[in-house]
Amino acid sequence: YMGFGFSMELKNEPMLNWINNNLGSQYITDLSLGHIPSDVTIPNQNIIADTTDFTPISEHVSQVLDRLPVPIFYGSNSWVISGDKSKSGKVLFANDTHIGLSQPSVWYEAHLETPNTKLYGNFLAGIPYPLVAHNQHHSWGLTIFPADATDLYSETIKDDKVLYKNEWVDLKKREETICVKGQDPVVFTVTTTPHGPIISELDKFSQDLDKPVSIWFVANKVTDRKLYAIARLSTSTEFNDFEKAARDIDSPGLNIMYGDIEGNIGWYGSAKLIHRPDHVQSKLVLDGATGEDDPLGFYDFSYNPRNINPESGYVVSANNQPDSFNGVMHPGYYYAGARYKAISEAIEKRDDWDIDAMKTLVMSDKSSEYPNNVKEIASLVKASTETEKAALNAALAWTGEHDGNQVAPTIYYKMIYHILQMSLEDEMTKRRFDLFLSTSIYLHAVRPLLVNDTSVWWDNITTPEIETRTNIVNAAFIKSVEELTAQLGADVSSWNWNKVHFIAHIHPIGRQEPMDKIFNVGPFPAGGGEEVINKIAFTLNGDGIYTSRSGPAMRILMDFDDIDNSISINPTGVSGNVMNPHYDDQAMMYVNGEFRTQKMVKSDILRDKEGIWTFVVK
Repeated sequence: YMGFGFSMELKNEPMLNWINNNLGSQYITDLSLGHIPSDVTIPNQNIIADTTDFTPISEHVSQVLDRLPVPIFYGSNSWVISGDKSKSGKVLFANDTHIGLSQPSVWYEAHLETPNTKLYGNFLAGIPYPLVAHNQHHSWGLTIFPADATDLYSETIKDDKVLYKNEWVDLKKREETICVKGQDPVVFTVTTTPHGPIISELDKFSQDLDKPVSIWFVANKVTDRKLYAIARLSTSTEFNDFEKAARDIDSPGLNIMYGDIEGNIGWYGSAKLIHRPDHVQSKLVLDGATGEDDPLGFYDFSYNPRNINPESGYVVSANNQPDSFNGVMHPGYYYAGARYKAISEAIEKRDDWDIDAMKTLVMSDKSSEYPNNVKEIASLVKASTETEKAALNAALAWTGEHDGNQVAPTIYYKMIYHILQMSLEDEMTKRRFDLFLSTSIYLHAVRPLLVNDTSVWWDNITTPEIETRTNIVNAAFIKSVEELTAQLGADVSSWNWNKVHFIAHIHPIGRQEPMDKIFNVGPFPAGGGEEVINKIAFTLNGDGIYTSRSGPAMRILMDFDDIDNSISINPTGVSGNVMNPHYDDQAMMYVNGEFRTQKMVKSDILRDKEGIWTFVVK
């Protein structure tokens, strides 16, 4: 499930393939899908000629993701600071996994003690070991390592055979049964090519696609050893076991962050990384007939990026592109690196880090990138009315913070929406533009598009005129001010971010009225924003109301000088029982950036206990 949630290829690649084949390769180039020189990195094609529209795959996958009762994993922050840069002289550790906010919360916290183990961790239901945890020797955390783990292939099929390496080979078929409560079982046939199962035969897709599409997915090609990895992390007492655990992560790709009592720190980009032919553009639908686009295999683990006990005294991961390692730059759906840059620049500035300083950093909502975007926009804008002048001045005065009383974020995100909408939607169509905004691609594309005055996207193809960047940006600014005035009034100083940005934790039952009033937690006016360290992400839209799509599913901070009193916070509470006082008793603490102790000292636990449950085996 995590592998599926992390693999955004199904949501992105069919749409991108349509853009490439129907609009042209320059449109793909101007979206800056790959690594660009301005991106911050973690230290260390064969295009189908036809115009088949595979967009329905993107649309249906997006709809499925929206309806799933369990939240999707989106990203994360983590950093580990060595004793050389800490006040205590011991390692400091931080991790906040970014997951779809939900109720109950994703992680289940537990403190376990046996005669041989003392462990405090965050668990997922059904997995006997914690994925993020610490014992008396070391701590480990996770962020998504979004290397491209999936390829889609356009297949040529005749009767019960598929053209593969220019020969007709037999398709393989098997029946699957899904039992449904209160209804007859659903029985369907899975047809498999040498690349993998054909997904276009599913009812939803078969209505819209006239060309078979198969999926090559890492998780279907490997023997799953993730449980061995997290078991090793939970029980080991040696630094060398860190790499052994990292080797056992296959899919989804995970950045494993590590720190220990002996002073070691490290990071591994852990995944089975695909070795593709040089000509393959893995973000487009590939040709399944010739075999020339097939993966060549997997890279040996020696090609996986890593950073162990660096001279800098810290390691950071924020879902951005790792630098090339052993000469290989691995493609993926990475974030551009704004969070990585903010974290690493902050760590560089001081050598006396402690928990209080870490609290401030993990809640930072300042972007150094967005004010530069505002300046680029302002250079193209002519403010005519008093309200427009006030809005432009407020935006230009912005230093990038997203606290609730700020006005500039409200203006900024509205402008970015209309700039993208006016430049992209005419070519993409509305359905694809809405899909585009639901992906991380748009975040990567904003800055390169803004500074590219010759981009093919600027002209509106539905008008006889040739629109320029100045035309589009100025029109977007004017429309943004008009809409914000209608939404929030003429007084620009009252356009506070906390009037339009909210945190909400939606229960599966609470998706329907009136159950939302009972089961949901929130919404709460909140700070934070897109691609800041306190990333409270949302889907950009024209309505101007931004309700959280994802956010930190926990925040963990620890100093190995006092490992028994590390601190954390849960987005809502530890109980899934709506009648329990712990159902939502951490919700406002979470919004306000507060923490509580991850208690491991027996006397503290007994002092604050509510009761004791004893399980007796008979």
